[in-house]
Amino acid sequence: MLDPKRFSFLVIAFVAVLTAGCASAPPEVKLVRGKVTYNGEPLAKADLEFTPETDLALGGFGGQTDSEGAYHIELGKGTGKNARPGRFLVLISKGSSKVTGIDPTEGGTYGILPEKYAIKSSTPFHLDIAAGENELETLKLEGPPLKKK
Repeated sequence: MLDPKRFSFLVIAFVAVLTAGCASAPPEVKLVRGKVTYNGEPLAKADLEFTPETDLALGGFGGQTDSEGAYHIELGKGTGKNARPGRFLVLISKGSSKVTGIDPTEGGTYGILPEKYAIKSSTPFHLDIAAGENELETLKLEGPPLKKK
């Protein structure tokens, strides 16, 4: 027969383990949305890559702008995209030209946009992303008129 004091201790220990497991779940990013412009005009069908600035454990994710230059990226269960809050670089490209002569860890595809926006060491976009939903500032790109591909 089980001693009542020992049984009480086991129940309390079990509840403590369950509570600790629930409390330690890391916060997650659920939604990231915003807009991208090029020379003041909406940038349609641009590819965005959100990559951790330093802590790779945050996870990375990506998305694409719509015809109005807006993006709406859902993360979390069922999306196949997960990230924790932190500081991210945003790499932006449109098209499929490869950046040559750079370290492969720096990025690589920029297409018809100036390549600085697709390279980690030169992107001007360093953003803090919080847990839950995020409405980010407009990402304003500047450069020569775009060539049609």
